[in-house]
Amino acid sequence: MMRFVYGLSINHVSDRIHYQKNVIVDDSQSGLLQFANALSILALKEQEISA
Repeated sequence: MMRFVYGLSINHVSDRIHYQKNVIVDDSQSGLLQFANALSILALKEQEISA
């Protein structure tokens, strides 16, 4: 999640902490979903289907 706050690219983070890019992408997606959920801006799939 801090990648978004600091505006770092996936390549930069990967080089800096020596993680594979797919791990960073997965972590970023998870963090973004948690952030959106905390702000209640994430629509649940059940709500999208019923709408």
